[in-house]
Amino acid sequence: MAISEIQRYRQMQHVPDKAGNIEKYDKLKEVWRRDERLGTSEEAEKRFNELINKINNIRIDPEFKDNPGEIELLKAAKQKAEELLTISLLPKVKLYIIARNASEKLKRESGDYETKEYQRKYIDADKNRKLAHNALISDLHSAIRYIRLRFAEMDEDDIYEWEAEEEKAGRKPVHAKRIKMDGNLLIRDDLDVNDREIVEDWAEQINNTSELFKKRYSI
Repeated sequence: MAISEIQRYRQMQHVPDKAGNIEKYDKLKEVWRRDERLGTSEEAEKRFNELINKINNIRIDPEFKDNPGEIELLKAAKQKAEELLTISLLPKVKLYIIARNASEKLKRESGDYETKEYQRKYIDADKNRKLAHNALISDLHSAIRYIRLRFAEMDEDDIYEWEAEEEKAGRKPVHAKRIKMDGNLLIRDDLDVNDREIVEDWAEQINNTSELFKKRYSI
């Protein structure tokens, strides 16, 4: 949605009274609501790209800089982190948007079906939407947890506890030079990533990113 359209919406003082304008107005209103809540799609795109760049620039803890095994372990962890974001999470965004759009389209076309047929279709569509939403939230949380535990600055006690858990599970902990990261990574820290509406809005922002962004990550 062009910025000029959003600005025009913000200048509106009343709801258009012509039926032909209502749909466009509602769309602009939804864009404005998301922008006010999460920031623009441009900001979501920038935050995602910056996180990828941060991961790529992670270095080994100086204490382990001469250990080839530790360097390879870090390389593998960085690759997995990027895959969690680009190969797992972004496709879940697309699948959720598709499922949500299908559900909303069905609602708009409810008059085209007999009652029982519509109810059956609606139950199926709503189930698919919820499943896609749950998968998106799960992948978002998994990516945040994986990245923060391995690369983000944490208290020494928390690092020690995580390393102990890794070793107990039979995995070697990564020894990266930890850097400062936002708590939610992809969404502002003042927002709750457990809030389904927040995650839905974030998915819509990602869905509205530039063609360059979509081409870069094949979405």
